[in-house]
Amino acid sequence: APVTVHVTHANRWSASGTLQGTGRPSWLVLGQSLSSGWHASLNGEDLGAPTLIDGYANGWKIPPLAVGSTGAVSFVWAPQRLINITELLSLLGVILAFVLAVWPTTARRRQRELAWEVPALSDPLRYEGEDRTGAALLGASLAIGVLVGIFTSPVGGVGAALLAAIGLRYRRSRVLFFLGCAAAIGLAGLYTAALQHRHAFPWIIQWPQNFPWSNTLGWTALSLLVIDAVVGITRTGLRRSRSDLIEEENELGAAPT
Repeated sequence: APVTVHVTHANRWSASGTLQGTGRPSWLVLGQSLSSGWHASLNGEDLGAPTLIDGYANGWKIPPLAVGSTGAVSFVWAPQRLINITELLSLLGVILAFVLAVWPTTARRRQRELAWEVPALSDPLRYEGEDRTGAALLGASLAIGVLVGIFTSPVGGVGAALLAAIGLRYRRSRVLFFLGCAAAIGLAGLYTAALQHRHAFPWIIQWPQNFPWSNTLGWTALSLLVIDAVVGITRTGLRRSRSDLIEEENELGAAPT
């Protein structure tokens, strides 16, 4: 006779229950796709790695239990622990961002005081600030290359570093990033539309996998935006000199309120 299992708890990442012994070994099956992330235990003892059952499910062979006895069995999706931690950190990050957004600071007060100033528009086709050479150019280029390489590929990282060096060295090179980003997004759309028109891929969850180059072009556009932002910040600098701040304070004191 098959082992009778009574489920006492179940959710998306864990389950537990009790089973009745038959005096013979049995297979305990969990109807989830086979993965080493699933761990099963019987009376607190780990049952080891799962075995493929019915072409998709996880199965564990359990030793014979005496007739009339019961055993406590539990299943746990181990990666969920890390997911729970990262979700908690994300929640704390949102809370911290909200606190920083509403917390009054000296910088924010100064920003409100200087609100009468007319904002200046920047030229999207060329950079402001001085051309960078030497350590500044090398350090920023390497940092951008490593960042892009982590999320794309080593070849992409090398290309990003070279583009960053060009952007830091030549002011008018910004047009390359501006047009390159727009071209990458446009080509991704045209490529997707052309393949869909030609092959009429079905609208299923795997649909995006039919367009691998769209993913590459999307990452290319995002990388160009990141490079453009870092190059612009490196050229102009995040911090203003003390003399600039003193001059600004003097102008503020003489400005109308």
